[in-house]
Amino acid sequence: MKAKSKALLVSLMTIALCVSLIAGSTYALFTSSKTLNVTATAGKVDVTAEYDNTLIKTWSSLYHTEADARTDGKFDNGGTATFQQDAENKYTMVVLDLMTPGDVAKFKIKVTDLSNVAVKYRVRMVSVKGDRDVDLTPALTITANIGGTDYAVTGTETATTWHEVDYPNGAIDDIWVTVEFPNTSNDLSADNPDNAYQDAQAKIAFVVEAVQGNAQV
Repeated sequence: MKAKSKALLVSLMTIALCVSLIAGSTYALFTSSKTLNVTATAGKVDVTAEYDNTLIKTWSSLYHTEADARTDGKFDNGGTATFQQDAENKYTMVVLDLMTPGDVAKFKIKVTDLSNVAVKYRVRMVSVKGDRDVDLTPALTITANIGGTDYAVTGTETATTWHEVDYPNGAIDDIWVTVEFPNTSNDLSADNPDNAYQDAQAKIAFVVEAVQGNAQV
């Protein structure tokens, strides 16, 4: 009898355990959830620059000022100042040909800000030796005028200061570049320092650089 009772007790415990497992699998808490989405897009820094190829001013500092400048693309002494395309027709160049001491040329770089964030920009000048034996760069005085301020950019690689442009109401100023071959001496002897630059050549690139407005530069 005891054996039967023991067997019955084990059976009841087994049944109870199975019931407990079934109840546990159906047990749940009250819950609630809400999904919040985040969309991230990156800003864009996009600045373009091109020559205003409608005008080059030329004059001689020996006899004139900018108020008397020519607009026919010629220097007083027979040289020329023109816009030309490169051999592969990819970009426009300013070509100042047959400059002599006293000649000055002035032209404009138009800058367009297509960015959708605030930016800072500057103009960097890089000069390399031309195809002739003598580099003309040291003889030239070059300035970039931004917002009414002249910045000297004479040298093999120099730059203006950074200028801030707010978004969306900021404006980028046109950049007026002046290239002058100053007359350094009226000495008519063979030792005149200007004579060292006869038949010399310079090749100069103006680079407009832009970064995001809060960058540490």
